[in-house]
Amino acid sequence: MSCAAHMQMLRRRRPQQSGPT
Repeated sequence: MSCAAHMQMLRRRRPQQSGPT
């Protein structure tokens, strides 16, 4: 799973958290 894919998943679960970490 690439970084972008992981970030998208986190954004879907937590749209409030916006960041590379």
